[in-house]
Amino acid sequence: MGGASSPVDIFRLKHETEELIKQSGVPYVLLRPTLFMDMWVATLLGDSIRDKGVATLFGDGKRVANFIAVRDLAEFARKVLEREEIRDTVVSVGGPSTMSYNEVVTIVERGLAVTAKRRHVPVFVLRAGKTLLRPFNEFAARLMAFGYFSA
Repeated sequence: MGGASSPVDIFRLKHETEELIKQSGVPYVLLRPTLFMDMWVATLLGDSIRDKGVATLFGDGKRVANFIAVRDLAEFARKVLEREEIRDTVVSVGGPSTMSYNEVVTIVERGLAVTAKRRHVPVFVLRAGKTLLRPFNEFAARLMAFGYFSA
């Protein structure tokens, strides 16, 4: 998902930061979590479904992703720090299951006991929006870039 040549600027910045840490000579353990459930599911989907009855999905919603709760990542980090033999390494960590964004919306709908209108943002809109919006709204442009990358 990331790397020096990622189309998403935040992933390029994360890669650069990791490289600086690795080259610093300071002992490190870099955690690479999957998507934060608390942000993507709760905030972006749950709030919109609850407040507006709408779920906005990038592309057709069939792309699968893995989510992890921030609390679970914190517990994992605590356990890693307790093990002194784990040093100078990168650890990828994710949640217990992988599912499509459409499946996530269905789970949120069940939890809220509502049915949401699913609004799909076409891939061509995401591709164009990530460039066209940048001069006017950096946040929207980044969201479009991430959406394009994840659709």
